[in-house]
Amino acid sequence: EFRHSALTHLGEAGTSLLMLMAKSRHKKPENLRRYFKPSPDAIAEITSLLAPRTSG
Repeated sequence: EFRHSALTHLGEAGTSLLMLMAKSRHKKPENLRRYFKPSPDAIAEITSLLAPRTSG
């Protein structure tokens, strides 16, 4: 469905929760959750941000 994919793409692009809520007209974050389904690649990308950095 377009609504699901559009919100997922916006979320994966770094759009804030408040902006996603404004775009979708949801008043509660829990209502927005059913429309946002991050891909495994997007989850891996943010997980990599937690990895310790090596100097050099």
